[in-house]
Amino acid sequence: MDADLEIRVTRSGRRARQLVIIPDADISVAEAESEDDVDDPDYGKAPELAEGESVGYQPADFVILLCKSLPQQRNYIIYFDNWFNFPELQLRLKQYGFHSVGTLRANRLRGCQLKSEKDLRKEGRGSYDCKVDANSGLCILRWFDNCAVQISSSHVAVEPLKMVERWDNKAKKHVEVPCPAAVIEYNANMGGVDLFDMLAGLYRVDHMSRKWYRRIFYWALNVACVNSWILYRRHCSQLSVPNKDVLDLLGFVTRISQCLIVINKPAPPLQRKRGRPSIKATDDKEEQAPQQKRTVNSSPLTEIQLDNVGHLQVCQR
Repeated sequence: MDADLEIRVTRSGRRARQLVIIPDADISVAEAESEDDVDDPDYGKAPELAEGESVGYQPADFVILLCKSLPQQRNYIIYFDNWFNFPELQLRLKQYGFHSVGTLRANRLRGCQLKSEKDLRKEGRGSYDCKVDANSGLCILRWFDNCAVQISSSHVAVEPLKMVERWDNKAKKHVEVPCPAAVIEYNANMGGVDLFDMLAGLYRVDHMSRKWYRRIFYWALNVACVNSWILYRRHCSQLSVPNKDVLDLLGFVTRISQCLIVINKPAPPLQRKRGRPSIKATDDKEEQAPQQKRTVNSSPLTEIQLDNVGHLQVCQR
């Protein structure tokens, strides 16, 4: 690889120097790639399925590959979001004996004519439109809440229609909104990943850095904190802990931070000045405002009381 220094003239008439790097002609494409990409033969490849199993879309093929480990014709129900969902995938899973429910992107309706979001908005919150294929039994519906959402299902449709509670910003109160059965079932069973994404975005531990591995470390901290809080809420529910004593996510993360800062660290020593106080110091005390009440720091947290370090209360006057 060689380098050459060129001088070019800009539009304003100034001369600018530019360093041009000339690669060698015998460098192959494989040498230009990173070692990790070359060493991994399956990098960026679709899963290998038998002939006739693939539906032609890589995300859907991964779902089929994972479902192959399950016993077929047992009426299992598979839930997935709009990244993996295709009508062709649901029809293929139905051939294997798997039912499925998932959100569907608007550009994957495969010609299914539904009411537009504008028309559903005019009808009001909770309006919907549904179509069912007579041959395959696949149901595709569009439901309007705050915005329109498409859901396709191979075993449940609109009925039974239930009323769900939603917050109305205009009325400043909760209102009852009709909700199809497919939406209710999806929300009840597809809550793990979506719930984590929502909670992780509330108080994200993040820091801008050019070092990519730091971002992975911060993401791992988010995963640990959010999943720990979910387990903490579950244990509090099992132990019948009052709601007023249960920490919210912010309080839970704050408590973890306090414990990590204080654990295995002794309290700051209480130092007193030696010698007789000077006359100037005595005059300053007389000019000070009336003495305030002393403040006492709270007792150490329960998690760090047994770390064999004296976390003493500090009184300040």
